[in-house]
Amino acid sequence: MLSRALDTHAQLEKTQDAEWVHIVLSFLKAYVEHYNAEMLMHNVDKTEYVSKLVASLRASVERLETGLCLSKYFFLR
Repeated sequence: MLSRALDTHAQLEKTQDAEWVHIVLSFLKAYVEHYNAEMLMHNVDKTEYVSKLVASLRASVERLETGLCLSKYFFLR
């Protein structure tokens, strides 16, 4: 269950890195393809859960992109 993987990631206080981004994208893909499947997530407000994931995903990707841009800048100097 991908939502369980996301919950475990949060409980272990791991950073929202590229691995986390891939888990979220896999979850969102499964969520869109199997919207009515109750097994995708535990008993939570689906709209709120997905909204928070998308907001966190956006922030993480922006942070990762900034890190990549900075590392390229310092590498080229």
